Amino acid sequence: MDELASVVIPNWNRHSETLECIKSVLLQDYASVEVIVVDNGSTDGSVEAIKKIYPKVKVVENKTNQGFARASNQGIRESKGEYVLTLNNDAVAEKNWITELVKASESRKDVGMCASKMVFMQDESTINSTGIIPFKTGYAIDRGFGERDKGQYELQEEVFGPCAGAALYRRDALEDVKLDEMYFDEDYFCYSEDADLAWRMQLAGWKCRYVPTAKVRHTHSSTSIEGSALKTYYMKRNSFATTIKNSSTKNLILYAPFIAAYNAVVFPFYLMMGGGSATAFAKAVVDTLLSMKRTLEKRRRIQPQRKAESKDVDKWFKNPENPLTALKRNKFAQGINK
Repeated sequence: MDELASVVIPNWNRHSETLECIKSVLLQDYASVEVIVVDNGSTDGSVEAIKKIYPKVKVVENKTNQGFARASNQGIRESKGEYVLTLNNDAVAEKNWITELVKASESRKDVGMCASKMVFMQDESTINSTGIIPFKTGYAIDRGFGERDKGQYELQEEVFGPCAGAALYRRDALEDVKLDEMYFDEDYFCYSEDADLAWRMQLAGWKCRYVPTAKVRHTHSSTSIEGSALKTYYMKRNSFATTIKNSSTKNLILYAPFIAAYNAVVFPFYLMMGGGSATAFAKAVVDTLLSMKRTLEKRRRIQPQRKAESKDVDKWFKNPENPLTALKRNKFAQGINK
């Protein structure tokens, strides 16, 4: 395991958290690591502090906030490692994080991505993510989110994809599925870009391993507030785009009416959430329609690249959860940072 591992950390105005995140990466027991921080126009002195305290860390500076997807792509393009790890700047990795992920990625040739065991910084006994679960209604959630950690996720196993807040991607897998030099879809700005990338990798025949021994503590939604109109907008809009781009023609025809009906049913729950969530929801629907031509063009390029059999991809998609369950999860997420 002497191949270079590149850790890409997007940052936007999280001065102290970012420094702790970098420190945890530099203390890794993996021998060959490079750290790339992509700053999205921070005004809190982040860049100056990083350069002073960690002069060997490469810093890419954007004048404005480019979002998680574009910043991550910038970091990936600047990186040189065979293994590319994405890490949220509000996360702290255990010392063996990289080593454990690399070991898992080397277990099989078709492993193109690995998911970490993420727990909450505020309460390490509660699960944040053990990979992601996609639903037939077009959105994805973190597996195990909000569950008390009772050892139920201690087996290394195959999952749909990783949360990009703490993930490993093999370089050859990333290159295999990129579109126009983009790994994450930059039109997403933030949210759901990891589900989209995982889906494209699954279609191309790449698998994901969940690695419970690769542990990360994460401050959930510290940059964007859980339940905010901004987060609602991007998550809803991007989940629509992800489904349109990546679904088989059969499933797209089969599930489209179902998705429309489901979203009509859940809309009142966004009204209950308040804070402009219902307006953001409606705007996401409108913008999905306005950008349909561009989304369909991406679909036309993705679909011919299918290598995996439909059954091997479709097996991951779950029936929609009860809207009350989703609302309860949202309320939990809002409370975790208080």
